[in-house]
Amino acid sequence: MHLQLLRKSMPIAEQIAPRAIGRFATKMFFSPLRYPIPEREQALKAQATRGELQVADERVVTWKWNENGKGPVLFLMHGWASRASQFVAIIKEALDRDCRIYALDAPAHGESTGEKTDVIQFADAIMLFQQQAPNFDYCIGHSMGGSAILLAMRKGLKPKHIALMAVPSIADEILSVYAQKMGVKERTVSRMKENITAEFGEPFSNYTAENLARGLAYEKVELFYDKNDKEATPVNMSALKKVIGTATEHLVESKGHARMLKDEELAKRVLDSFGL
Repeated sequence: MHLQLLRKSMPIAEQIAPRAIGRFATKMFFSPLRYPIPEREQALKAQATRGELQVADERVVTWKWNENGKGPVLFLMHGWASRASQFVAIIKEALDRDCRIYALDAPAHGESTGEKTDVIQFADAIMLFQQQAPNFDYCIGHSMGGSAILLAMRKGLKPKHIALMAVPSIADEILSVYAQKMGVKERTVSRMKENITAEFGEPFSNYTAENLARGLAYEKVELFYDKNDKEATPVNMSALKKVIGTATEHLVESKGHARMLKDEELAKRVLDSFGL
């Protein structure tokens, strides 16, 4: 269902059947929309080696660029309603630096199968992919992909250096942004919290970056947030900095939440922060 149609219909339906809309909004929270893939990304995918993994009941598509190169190993984890090839600027810049680049389309994203997913499946896919690849020395996670990298680290992933880009880290802000997109009110958000807790078997906040980052051992962490981002505001960076005291903060002026991945100058800055 198209997002604009949902925005128009949800407020009306919310008044007629509030409990049903609470359940539907929760279902949609775990059901990413898919968008057409532009030609520039198709051309980039044509340069990669395509593979597949089985994650639970879903087929997860993996991508490898320059796998026989001599440079460091870089892993990219996309965010919600995105795909690996959306890292177009970073992939092109990393290829220029002879990096070996590994990425995947998470369940229910890109070319992978599925209609419903969550951060746990993202992290499980990362861990399975790591078994088939060299150790991921450097990891970049955009949006929820950053949370997935943190969860994978809790499961044993050991990168030397990570960059978290525009990662929503505060539970209430994540749900507030979602409510605005869907056009629903606070009472529906409250029902969603109850439903999500039932889905996970524990509070939703336990699976946000702010909590996933606690107690992990880090070598180096970079935080990149965009002043123009309305989905993951710089407040989220401050929340992560409190948890990861050694992290370096980078407040940039780019193109917004998803479009920052098209920013060639930002791509250079991210890879420069790794010393690549």
